Amino acid sequence: MMANLTYAVLALVPVSWYIYFQLRQWRFQKYSHIPQHYPQSFLLGHLKLIAEGFKKFGDGRHIDYVIEQLINAKGRPGILFLDLRPANYPMAIITTHDIAEQVTKPTKMHPYSVTKSPTFQMSYRRLVGKFSLISEE
Repeated sequence: MMANLTYAVLALVPVSWYIYFQLRQWRFQKYSHIPQHYPQSFLLGHLKLIAEGFKKFGDGRHIDYVIEQLINAKGRPGILFLDLRPANYPMAIITTHDIAEQVTKPTKMHPYSVTKSPTFQMSYRRLVGKFSLISEE
């Protein structure tokens, strides 16, 4: 009986290590090419920063005020990356015209426009229409 439990635990060690490695890659390596000004936690990313901002401002404030406070606290960098997974998609806030121009230039990968947010069609479908040029890739 004890041997079976030992083998079961030993069999779970590589599986749990693999899951941990994959989660670590997903959290810290996927968007590592984007400058990050705030440290992120393994499980919640930057959600803790957002929660602290809401606590500071109190209930009823919009997230834009929290993000503006985060940007101003770091000296208004050109780009601020917020990893909001698993609650929402990651978000990059562009604060300068120079970086916005670089991001929106056509490339070989995206010759017509940049990739649209997956939340746009979910949020504004009734307003702009199902096949609007604004929301199409």
